[in-house]
This record gives sequence, structure tokens and C-alpha cells, in this order.
Amino acid sequence: MKAVRWHARDDVRVDEVPVPEPGPHQARLRVSAAGICGTDVDEVRHGPITVPVSRHPRSGRMAPITLGHEIAGVVEALGDGSDLALGALVAPWPLQPCGQCNSCVAGFTHRCEQMVSLGMSADGGMAEYVIVDARHCVSGDPALRPGLAAAVEPYAVALHGLHKVDVTGRDVAVVGAGSIGRSVVEAAYLAGAHAVTVVTRADADSVTRDFRGRVSVVPPADAPAVRSKIVVEASGLDGSLPTALAAAERGGVIVVLGAHATISVDFQDVLVRELIIRGSVSHCYERDFMAAATALGTGELGWSERQFRHLTIEEVPDALLVDGDRTKAIVLPNG
Repeated sequence: MKAVRWHARDDVRVDEVPVPEPGPHQARLRVSAAGICGTDVDEVRHGPITVPVSRHPRSGRMAPITLGHEIAGVVEALGDGSDLALGALVAPWPLQPCGQCNSCVAGFTHRCEQMVSLGMSADGGMAEYVIVDARHCVSGDPALRPGLAAAVEPYAVALHGLHKVDVTGRDVAVVGAGSIGRSVVEAAYLAGAHAVTVVTRADADSVTRDFRGRVSVVPPADAPAVRSKIVVEASGLDGSLPTALAAAERGGVIVVLGAHATISVDFQDVLVRELIIRGSVSHCYERDFMAAATALGTGELGWSERQFRHLTIEEVPDALLVDGDRTKAIVLPNG
């Protein structure tokens, strides 16, 4: 089968690899769609960051690794002890926590100290087939467009970040209008936000139109005028965290979802305005991942207008390495 594999200190390429066989409690999915995330782009262009270059202590894997953690696929084969329905469309939770470290025992499995993650420390979904944990798959709506079928994961990221704050009846600012930022806007309204302001370099009219007029849009230069109690940084681009800090009112909370390199922060400003900076990583299975799948099924999420561009496996390396198009890319490994 074909798979897009990141060779860490070498390059990213399409390789021919054997079709994998599921073990106990596993399923083999025929991949319907796999989203390209900013994390994948950062890994290829600036990594290795998460992809191990020596053997992972649990998965035993190291580069080359098949990329892709935003996945939807059809159940094709099952290992012993797996009870998924053959032929079902599912989205697999890409995290495989150890269940034994201090974080896991405390109930914070998404912070697992020896986490195995599909597309990072185990083979992911940018392939014709992928092996997943059959115990942690959610059913998808066969009628969903490929981009939304694979979008359970980014929506789960958004839900997890907003579970760290109470947005009920409040105005929320979101920095970034990419895939995660758009997921956060919808999740904020689902959580009861009064209004949402999007801080972005993107064209204001198009963003407003995509959200059916339910958002205000301002450029980063106007962030200090926003003065929001809750700001979600969802861009990860250079300057996005300072922009998020600027958009917060005194005593405001900034939830950081984007992945950042080392960034200089004016902590005198943080101190004087008593700002709170909260990190948010990944998601939990039941509270976030399952909830995202349910909300997509009911239409409570996935209601904004989204543009997707579809790629074949052969087109993925160029998109990861040199492509400047910021439209959300969805890989269709099986056409």
C-alpha cells in the first residue's frame, strides 16, 4: 500500500509498505480522509519535534513514521476482542495513553508521559490503510463531506480548550481563522458564548460570510481594542501569542492551543494586568472526542462554511514541504 512517511532527518515521501494486520482489540481502517494539520507541517519543515528518532519506549517505533492524526475510515478488518461493525465509517481517537503514569492515574490521559500518538509515534492516516485501537473509535455520519468526517479531532481540540474556561454569556476572542480557529468559534457558541471576535490576517468579509455574520473580525493591529475576558490563541503563527495577550482585558484568560517555538513575552504586562495564560494540549476521549463526534452528527458543530482542497497521496509531500495555500487540505488516500 502507499503511505506518506516522514523520514525525520531525511525527507517526506510516498513509500510502498505492507498492508498492516490488526492485533487484539485493533481494527484496520480503509482510510477515507486524513486532514493535514499545522502540526504535520511544523514536523516536516522544522522537525523532528515529536516524531522519535530513537525507538519510542512503548510503540517501539521511530522514523520513518506515516503521518496523519485527523482520520476517518471504513472498518475493513478486526483483531480478536474487537466489536466494531465491519463497513462502519469511524474516526479513531489518535491518542494511546499508557494508563499507568501519574497523569493517566489522575485521569489526565491526554497528558500521558509515554503517549503513543497516531501520525507521530505510530503510523497515522496518510495511507491507504491504518491500524487503530478499536476500543476508541467513534461512529461517523456517512453523509458528512470527507473534510468534516476527518474533523472530529480538530473539533475535539477546540472543545478541550474551552472546557478550561467558562464562556457562558461572555464575549470570546479567537486569534486565528485556520482549521483550529474556526473549530473554536463554533465550539464557543456551542458552549454558550455571547459573541465571538476573530482576530486574523485573513479577509474580514470572507470570514464574516463563512460564519454567517455571527462573528466580528479585526486585524491583529487592532487587537488591543478587543478587550476580551477570554481569548483563545488558535493560530500558532509568529506573533499570535503577543496578539492574544494584547486582545485580553485586565484579568483576562488566554488559552493557548497553537504550537509555538520560543517566544518573547512581556511578563511585566502579564503581571500588571494580572493575565492568566493556560496551555491546552490535545483532548480527552469521552469529554472531548466523543462529544465532538456527537455534535458533528447533530449539526451543532460543522455549521460554518468551510473550503477544503482534496489531495492524492502523491500530492502530499509537496503540500507539506513547499505549498503556500492555506486552504485546509484533506488527503483522500483511496480516491
